[in-house]
Amino acid sequence: MQREGFGRDGVVMLGLLQASADLGDQKMGCSVHGYLIRTGLPMNVVVETTLVDMYVKVGFLEAASRLFSRMMFKTAVSWGSLISGFAQNGLASEALEAVVEMQSHGFQPDLVALVGVLLACLQVGSLKTGRSIHCYILRRHFLDRVTATALMDMYSKCGVIASSREIFNQTRRKDLVCWNTMISCYGIHGDGEEVVSMSSRTRPALVQRHEKQI
Repeated sequence: MQREGFGRDGVVMLGLLQASADLGDQKMGCSVHGYLIRTGLPMNVVVETTLVDMYVKVGFLEAASRLFSRMMFKTAVSWGSLISGFAQNGLASEALEAVVEMQSHGFQPDLVALVGVLLACLQVGSLKTGRSIHCYILRRHFLDRVTATALMDMYSKCGVIASSREIFNQTRRKDLVCWNTMISCYGIHGDGEEVVSMSSRTRPALVQRHEKQI
């Protein structure tokens, strides 16, 4: 970054932007952005992507979209941040359209973007698109706990709880979020017997996993 004229001050500003995003502090994030503009620090792709991500995470999606549209050089990361932002704010159609546009520009969605698309699918009940994303993940990526949990949630809310359970069974090293998601899936479908059964198995399973790691 320093070779690009970004210097130490810019590195500090990047750190503050990331902190603003993590804390959901819109005021601090906007202040840092204003400082960047006033001081004329270089707005390279790293800074622009960090700004988009920050505005998404503090809930200022309009600013994120505006910045993204002005970016001369977009990356899979910046696309993923925007898609995730659309999905998290209930803009499922916009998220799905953005994925199509992303691919038309030669970018392949990363796991952040794919989780965002799955969230959009469950919001609109698009089982066909969700299954396509599932196949894409299996072809291109390792099915980790984050994507597995998103798939379980999507299938459950699209009415296919058998697929949710199949993914749960296939997921290695299940954490508490994974267990709770499956329990929630059964709860949504009114299967009290499975809710009780899985709830009673959660703690022993997590303890056993911890002992194996030790």
